[in-house]
Amino acid sequence: MSDDEHDPQSETEIEDDEETESESEDEVEEEEEEEEEEEEEEEELLETELEVPLREVPDSLRELADALEEAAEGGDSDDREGGELTLEAEGTSVTVPTPAGDEIVEYEIELEREHEDEGDEFELEVELEWTIPGEESSVDMEEDAEDDEDS
Repeated sequence: MSDDEHDPQSETEIEDDEETESESEDEVEEEEEEEEEEEEEEEELLETELEVPLREVPDSLRELADALEEAAEGGDSDDREGGELTLEAEGTSVTVPTPAGDEIVEYEIELEREHEDEGDEFELEVELEWTIPGEESSVDMEEDAEDDEDS
């Protein structure tokens, strides 16, 4: 075949490849839009980051574990319908509903290492995720009166 002749099959394959690439880009854009919509629906209720001696961390985690255990038992009631979890930080208290102790929650542990010039940085994240039906998902937020007076 000379340079002046065209191979129609090759042109079709090139066009198909371009369409596939375009479809892939469209799919990626759709996924990004869905992620953005999900993020928009999220409401950060409480976040705190402290720098404390390592020996203080286990006590804090035990307090959290005790609160989760009490919530799994349904709080003070015996109806086993789930309980409440209250977290406090920097003068703010947030109480959220929890599922009953036998319901499934998503439990994730992630350990990362980041190489930096100063040395390796490690990050340990523990994440729990659960769903409460809409009519049951009331959230109580309170701020300490002392913090309000200081503002």
